[in-house]
Amino acid sequence: MGRHGVGSSARRAADGGERAAAARPWAMLPRLRGSVAVFTALVALGGLTQLGAVPFDDRGIAAGALLGAIAWAGLMVLTRGRWWADLLAVLPLGAGALAVDHWWVLFPLVHVVIFQRALYGRVLRAYGGALLVGGAPLALAFIDAGTQLRWSHTVLLPSLLASTWLLRQVRLLAEQMERGARRERRLLVASRQLAVAEDQAAVNDIVVHAALDLLEQPDSRTTLWEERGDQWVAVAAVGHGRVRSVAKLRLPPEMQRRAATGEPWVLSPAEATDLQVRLGLEVRYRGFVYVPLPRPSGPQAVLMVSCRGHPDPSLADTLRRFAQEIALAEERTRLLTELADREARLASVLEGSADIIAQLDADGRFTMVNQATVRAHGYHPEDLLGRSVFDLIPQQDRGEVLRTTFAGDLDAGVHLAHRLYDVWGRVRHVESRISRTHPDSEDYILNTRDVTDRKELEAEIVYRAHHDALTGLANRAAFTERLDMALARSRRVHVPVGLLMLDLDGFKPVNDTHGHQAGDAVLAEVARRLQDETRETDTAARVGGDEFAVILEDAADETEVAALARRLADAIMAPIPLPSGPEVRVTASVGMARSRPDEDADVLLREADQRLYATKRARRRARVLAGRRGSSAPV
Repeated sequence: MGRHGVGSSARRAADGGERAAAARPWAMLPRLRGSVAVFTALVALGGLTQLGAVPFDDRGIAAGALLGAIAWAGLMVLTRGRWWADLLAVLPLGAGALAVDHWWVLFPLVHVVIFQRALYGRVLRAYGGALLVGGAPLALAFIDAGTQLRWSHTVLLPSLLASTWLLRQVRLLAEQMERGARRERRLLVASRQLAVAEDQAAVNDIVVHAALDLLEQPDSRTTLWEERGDQWVAVAAVGHGRVRSVAKLRLPPEMQRRAATGEPWVLSPAEATDLQVRLGLEVRYRGFVYVPLPRPSGPQAVLMVSCRGHPDPSLADTLRRFAQEIALAEERTRLLTELADREARLASVLEGSADIIAQLDADGRFTMVNQATVRAHGYHPEDLLGRSVFDLIPQQDRGEVLRTTFAGDLDAGVHLAHRLYDVWGRVRHVESRISRTHPDSEDYILNTRDVTDRKELEAEIVYRAHHDALTGLANRAAFTERLDMALARSRRVHVPVGLLMLDLDGFKPVNDTHGHQAGDAVLAEVARRLQDETRETDTAARVGGDEFAVILEDAADETEVAALARRLADAIMAPIPLPSGPEVRVTASVGMARSRPDEDADVLLREADQRLYATKRARRRARVLAGRRGSSAPV
């Protein structure tokens, strides 16, 4: 609802409440007028019983006068005391005065007519009506009675004026009570509107319109001012002759001082005139009510009510109570604004988070989930609502997730490491934290972070730490670690470990002739052939530039170890095609060793190296002898 829409709703509600109250037959002033009219009719009817005291010839006039009084009383109620109804009262009373010789018969009727008249119109009309209604029959009676002065003549007119004054006071009291009731209804309507105001602008609009309704004077104005620097700025106004802003220095010092007191101030006509002159405005208002609004924080604010006449004295007290309602409404809107800001920030953090944040019910079904599921796993939040979180967890992980969850402290939060299926069926590694929303709740908050990339990076780091980057074989560190592990197992099961150390012959000419890229291709192919010839339980490793090693577990049969050494040498000897096109040949010298009980890795390595170098020396001597004989066949 817009700013003006809220104010219009408040005015319509207030007007509707006022019309409903005025239509009630038990409203005080209409009820009082009706009661006096009925009393007037009853007195006139009672006068009909006194027709015996009237001369026979005048009884028709007297009866007509009494019935005319009854009709006049009803007419006063129906016309709400129009001025011409005053003149009609002269007819029944004048006729009664002509027909009745004894004033004690007419005296009650004259008074109840004045009672009825005093409840309508302004005070001058009321007293004028008393003189007219009471003076006309008095003059006729005086003429009819001759010049003899009676005591009733002297008492009648003062008693009529006193009766008028008394009924006027009753009327003023009734009007004051009705005005207070109307203001309370309007104040209640405004309070209800303030209770649902959406923002400060709506509050301001309701305030100025409600204050104008509480004033109940035409051609008036209400303005809500806020202190901004050295000026008072009108943030909301309604009525005639609005002012947008004024300098603080142009305001009377008393007004500036009272802005901080919180007490309403009803300006006198002289002070009202001075204020309008100071502001450079046309002097058109005689009544001003200045109401500071209590604000514990923020700029000071005041409500200014201006009217043509002097404001009702009780208005200041009503506006004081209204100011308290305004303070509550402003505090409420401030808290709502802060709450909305916090919710917006929380929603921004929630939806912008890279982590999946979800709420689960007691059965583990999703009741709320943020947008991170789209980015992380491809699920739209609406696709997950109502589904169980275990539908996304692989079967192998569910038991461990349940055990860890219920074994931990859900109030403090339980940390889990498990896997999830994404929307494409792929398995993702995640880390989760699940906790209760509060200790007495059966709902849970689940925070899940996808760590698949981190797991893959960690695996990559571990792989690189234990494998040769070029060949993919175990590197020297992994070779040493696995050899120690194999020897430890050998000591437990009493089965020896075999070790083959291989060194390539003729590898340096490949590098020198074809380049290092060709050399890398040769090394990669040699590694592949080693892996093809060894078992899955064996470990092939690159331990140097062109040096390789093979760890054979369960090497109980020495002939099998020797056979593997020959197969490896034969496999490496096969031609190796290069990326550039030609083929090259390299050979491998192999040193073989088998572990003995309680033999450590250094001893086994030394033994295998010694046999390797022995093999290389033998092959070198063989090549020398073959060269002397002129043979070029490889040995």
